[in-house]
Amino acid sequence: MTVNRRWTLTRRPEGRVSVEDFGLVEAPFTAPDLAEGEILVRNRMFAIAPTIRNWLGGSGQRQRGS
Repeated sequence: MTVNRRWTLTRRPEGRVSVEDFGLVEAPFTAPDLAEGEILVRNRMFAIAPTIRNWLGGSGQRQRGS
């Protein structure tokens, strides 16, 4: 069985970001039937840029001192 893993934001960070702000969700994965010209991409690595911290605060919020 193939497993799909994804990181989710479980709560909006207050102050410094912590491990508890995120959760790893695993679910069975069945590859979809692809139409002509479509591709299925497997992401083997991802990176987090410091700028993302600003986006975790929610709409219209500015983060200071984090």
